Amino acid sequence: MNLQLANWRVYEFQITEKEEIDPNDGQFNLDYTTYAGDKENEFFVKFEMNIVDPRYTFYLVIAYRFTTDEKVTDEFLKGEFANQNAPAIAFPYVRAYISNVTLQSGFHPVILPSVNFVRLYKKKIAEETN
Repeated sequence: MNLQLANWRVYEFQITEKEEIDPNDGQFNLDYTTYAGDKENEFFVKFEMNIVDPRYTFYLVIAYRFTTDEKVTDEFLKGEFANQNAPAIAFPYVRAYISNVTLQSGFHPVILPSVNFVRLYKKKIAEETN
């Protein structure tokens, strides 16, 4: 199966400056889902993240559209490729977007950590079976 990252779109974006800087504050929460598109050969990976920085909070929902040369099935959407490889392909673009938008907004740029999508996928599978 040939896979191509076709495009992406930001659905929600919010950055809020804190009134007081809290040097002990800092967290990064990430969730992602994979779902079929309107066309039989496309699917999406949607990321939802909340970042708490000592200086501000940041919320983002962004989706990446992938196209394939084969029909996207339910089995494919539940499999490793759609839930490990596709998010790993898209995530560097998320990281670059967040770094750029924070810098261009006058804030200290956020550099997101690397994410192990194999581990996240295994955790999701384990939660679904419980």
